[in-house]
Amino acid sequence: SGSAIKINAVEKALAQLIPSRRFEVQGKKVSSGSDEQPVGTDTEKGARIRAQNARNEQSEQEKKESAVLSLENGIFAVEGGWEDRCVAFLELPDGSSFSFESSGVVFPLDAVEEAKRREGGFKEHTVGSVIAERYGGDKQDPHSTLTNGAVTREMQLIEAIKGVLAKAPQE
Repeated sequence: SGSAIKINAVEKALAQLIPSRRFEVQGKKVSSGSDEQPVGTDTEKGARIRAQNARNEQSEQEKKESAVLSLENGIFAVEGGWEDRCVAFLELPDGSSFSFESSGVVFPLDAVEEAKRREGGFKEHTVGSVIAERYGGDKQDPHSTLTNGAVTREMQLIEAIKGVLAKAPQE
């Protein structure tokens, strides 16, 4: 992704997990093939596709030397409503891959229904945009608005990144 919040989250997670090493983190905007607002299993599918598309744009040398990490937020049905979670997908140079789903932040049902109801539905609108319109804050970080800063999107991203990295073999 070219998203500053995602790139910063990757850098922070790596610094927290492996403070003795320096990593070169490069953001790359590639398609996930998902709607603007992924729902349920389409979230992990989008993360996988985004990672594959990023891998396909790498040189042969880059494919041998670097891992690809993809982050995709989506909404998941839970009892009585919806919550936003981040799916992290990691592909290592040897082709092995891992995924991890973060804990969620409950999104207001009326905001989910509004995003879905708008012309173009989830294909063109995110619940985060509706939350920002109704409650203020940043459409990229409705988590902060909804939790009064107790949980930020960056915190959620870092959780997902640490979770997926913990699944990978340590070298």
